[in-house]
Amino acid sequence: MLTTGRKPTLHFAARQGLSEAVSAADVVYRSRRTRPDGASVVQLHRLEEGVGIRLPKQADFLLQPRRVAYAMAPTGGRDDVEINFFGVALPLWLEMRSVSVFHASCVALGGRAMGLLADCGGGKTTLALELMERGFSLLSDDQLAVKVEGSRAMALSAVPEIRLWPEQAKRYFGSEWAEGRYRRVSNSGPKLRVPLGERVESFASSQRELVSLVLVERSATTKRVAIEELSAREALPYLLRFSALPLLCEAVGLGAERLDRLAGIAANLAVRRLRCPEGLEHLPGTVAALREELSRS
Repeated sequence: MLTTGRKPTLHFAARQGLSEAVSAADVVYRSRRTRPDGASVVQLHRLEEGVGIRLPKQADFLLQPRRVAYAMAPTGGRDDVEINFFGVALPLWLEMRSVSVFHASCVALGGRAMGLLADCGGGKTTLALELMERGFSLLSDDQLAVKVEGSRAMALSAVPEIRLWPEQAKRYFGSEWAEGRYRRVSNSGPKLRVPLGERVESFASSQRELVSLVLVERSATTKRVAIEELSAREALPYLLRFSALPLLCEAVGLGAERLDRLAGIAANLAVRRLRCPEGLEHLPGTVAALREELSRS
């Protein structure tokens, strides 16, 4: 259950008969990406009571204004439900409630937050870890939810954990490292889920004002760290590129409203491009530039 203050905003629970209801409903979207058996990885179904999501052989979900129900597939497990809830169901539910979701990490210092957007393997999690080593708190890892409140954009707090490759976990959590201590994100890869519950000071448990979004571009040909400001027109394509679930949002009729939201964020929020060299030896300079960026935004 998610809450805002003391008031629940989302109830999450199992529901009997959900898979049968999803099976009987019209399909409004099938992903082009398929499973080995030929089934689409994600399917959307239109039910009278909400939007149904089918992840074949894993789980079904039903999205309603204040509730997300789920049914575990006979061949699925609790890990499948959890991974697909956070990876598919929750981001789409948030988008349906006019909250923009980005593939990004987000860190906070005091009451101000900064989002880090990058391609997979682009270094956003490493930068977040380095900033956490220097007094920042993690607001979210992998996905950043942004809600516009009047003239302010608020970065919402997420699950208190960070997803790391084993070598990252050893580097940054070496004193706590033990083989098999951390759960894997999925059975198909080695990435680990490292909880921050034991490091309360490393996690921001409430929303913060988002003052900037930084597009991280790391390259072996880049010789020095540089940050440049992007105009709203330049920033919007990047916000679209790093936004979550664009095809699913389009399938449920959010296309125009979602584009307006992203255009508003691009126009009213500082969006910068960070160019930085590859290599751990360049991290101190990159982190110093990010600290300065947050102070001036």
